[in-house]
Amino acid sequence: MEHFNTSDIYVKNYVKTYLEANHGKVITLDEKIKDMFIDCLKDKNNCRDSIYGDKFPFESKISIALTEYEFYHYGFTMTKTNMVKFSRFVEYEIKQQSRIFCALYKSFGMTYTKGIQLFQKTYHLSENDFSIETAFKDIQRNGILIDNSMEHKIVEILATIAKKTL
Repeated sequence: MEHFNTSDIYVKNYVKTYLEANHGKVITLDEKIKDMFIDCLKDKNNCRDSIYGDKFPFESKISIALTEYEFYHYGFTMTKTNMVKFSRFVEYEIKQQSRIFCALYKSFGMTYTKGIQLFQKTYHLSENDFSIETAFKDIQRNGILIDNSMEHKIVEILATIAKKTL
């Protein structure tokens, strides 16, 4: 899909790394994350922006592709408050995907640590960005529950694994 313009926002380092590994330098988002991005783009409420002052909430800048329709109907700027909201949403998606990844590898008889390391390698996440300890604590807190709504993610992860190993 051709993009008309881009929206530049600031996110956490590992969110940038994850999105660029999945979607390229100019990020074309998939449906669920795109919906959240558009919601954040539409919401012009900046009541908490004063917390950040003149600086941005995070240090890493990403460019997200917009279609002509999105550009003219929703704009291309996002409030700092919504940058934080979007970044947290993607963080949750990363953690959920790492839990699924670990469950799959655990089902093959590997340890959680090995599953986390392979998740980091697959999505180019360094130990500083998304540490094994952080991922393991997330698994301990949230457990690994795979329900029917995660079925498409499991298929996507298996396809990614197959693509990376071929």
